[in-house]
Amino acid sequence: MERTEKDVEQYLCKRVKEMGGKAYKFVSPGNAGVPDRLVVVPTGLESLVTAIYLLVEVKKPGGCLRPRQRMKIKELCDMGADCRIVDCYERVDKVIMELETAVVAVSVLAGDVGNGRRV
Repeated sequence: MERTEKDVEQYLCKRVKEMGGKAYKFVSPGNAGVPDRLVVVPTGLESLVTAIYLLVEVKKPGGCLRPRQRMKIKELCDMGADCRIVDCYERVDKVIMELETAVVAVSVLAGDVGNGRRV
């Protein structure tokens, strides 16, 4: 059975939830082409960086961005937003691995590793 965009999106939400985060459905009226999901993952820190935010466009396996989506994602990235495109479980897994690495890096920068905190 071939996976659909809905399958990939559900998998993303499941994996983010496993990290203790949320993958909010992102809708911005009047702004066609914005990414599908706003992912928020807590770092476990009380200061410095308390959460990591990521915008994710979900496509069906092998799916391509529409021109408006490409333009909006470029616009967001140019403003410093972190945007990702996922079209399969493997790409979702890669994004999750990058988020896990970022959480650890933030903890190291904060000097929180080894202080009994969950990283």
